[in-house]
Amino acid sequence: MLILIILLFGLGFIAFLLRYNFFRLPKKGIVVLLYHSVDNVKTQTNLDKFTIGLDSFEKQMRLLKKLGYQSIKANQIQYILDNQLYKKNKYIFLTFDDGYKNNLDAAKILKKYGFSAIFFISTAYIGKSLDNAAMLDENDIKELVRLGMEIGSHAHFHVKLFRKSSNYLDLYLILTRGRSRI
Repeated sequence: MLILIILLFGLGFIAFLLRYNFFRLPKKGIVVLLYHSVDNVKTQTNLDKFTIGLDSFEKQMRLLKKLGYQSIKANQIQYILDNQLYKKNKYIFLTFDDGYKNNLDAAKILKKYGFSAIFFISTAYIGKSLDNAAMLDENDIKELVRLGMEIGSHAHFHVKLFRKSSNYLDLYLILTRGRSRI
């Protein structure tokens, strides 16, 4: 009897998830996907839980292309919203956080499928390492731009800014912008 109850509960839960689209991409709209590290090598750090394998990433991009999604850039979002284009088309807004060196491999895959993304880079780690993984250097960032990718600031150091004072944030913004001009 207990097994039957657990089975019914499990089926009900799955039906709930399917009903509310937890496993499906929407037919129209803007889908936002966030990535960190795209690599087949484990770092033995917390980064591993935010890492997707290169082959899996390419399968995702291939699927999105096959399903008819078009990638968009940050400066297109407001236009799409204002003109309600999201009701007619499938858009994907791809973002990458931190600036891991393996993001350059992901950018090449994006280019292969006609997609672009925005890469939010922690400027203090340009050319260094974080979480036991190499970070993009200045030439890598220039290559991202050459591939048609956007660059954004993920702050200077990789800190929790919501815990900082407004004075700290003002100085931090100046520091980040100063380094972000490559």
